[in-house]
Amino acid sequence: MTKKRADYLLWKQVVFKMKQGKHLTDAGVLDIVNLRASINTGLSKALKTAFPQAIPVPSPLVERQEVPHED
Repeated sequence: MTKKRADYLLWKQVVFKMKQGKHLTDAGVLDIVNLRASINTGLSKALKTAFPQAIPVPSPLVERQEVPHED
């Protein structure tokens, strides 16, 4: 759950950047690609080729959360 939560938080940052129009600038696209590089399995070969300067951002620290069990 913690890895999925961290990936979700990174994806959420991407969505907010796009809502702000950051994806319309070169710097904004690179920021989004850097976030994408940290999600799931990282960048595809095509994205690695297109953005060789991409640097994965650190994943957010997520505290382990207990899943409530129903009796």
